[in-house]
Amino acid sequence: MNDARDSAFKPPSEREAAGGGLGTLFRSVRSVARSGRDAARVLASQGADALEQQALTALKRRLDSLPGLQALPASHPRPSPAARFQERLARSAELSGGRSQEAFFTQLILQMLPDEARLAAHVLNLPRALPVVHVEAVSRLLGSGGERVAPCLSTAGDDAGMRAPELAPVFLQRLCTSGLLEPGAERLSAADQYQLIETSADLRAVCARIEEDGQKARLVRRSLRVTPLGTQFRAACADRPATPR
Repeated sequence: MNDARDSAFKPPSEREAAGGGLGTLFRSVRSVARSGRDAARVLASQGADALEQQALTALKRRLDSLPGLQALPASHPRPSPAARFQERLARSAELSGGRSQEAFFTQLILQMLPDEARLAAHVLNLPRALPVVHVEAVSRLLGSGGERVAPCLSTAGDDAGMRAPELAPVFLQRLCTSGLLEPGAERLSAADQYQLIETSADLRAVCARIEEDGQKARLVRRSLRVTPLGTQFRAACADRPATPR
């Protein structure tokens, strides 16, 4: 029996003791390594948060130092049409006659396209009225009345050196609407200019379209002359002030 107890409580051999010790040591080292990795991740996360917080703080400080962001204008409701109209009335009372006309001329210039300004400079400086031809479509059956299809055809676009001379009729009508030009009668002394217009490719194309629609084209010779307002506009836009007469 003593032998059985001795065998049951036999102390481990040196190899077994060494193997158990190494196993324990390995498990301890692995646990420490795992704990170290966890700690490193925690420290890295905390470091990233700290860097992000520092960057946001620096950005906020930089934005606060910008002059344009210190006093942003408050949003205001859009003025009503009545408010805008009353503002214009008040402004009108403050302007003299000369300043009011100057404001009108400035507005006209701002609305002009470059080719339109080129045409205006040419037409407003002509010594005589500009010959123009209106093309009307007339019914073949009735032979009376007529619809004006192509107004204000002229040679002014080419003469002024416009980049798109086909737009000259549109710009001439706008100059009439602005009060710088006005319609006049046929210039009897400008027969050659009228014939040049009536034989142009643009006019022939308009007449061809009218004929295709079963109507007859009628040519009306007229002119456009500079108004007194147009003369004042020309003087205001001159490089040198006009000499009083």
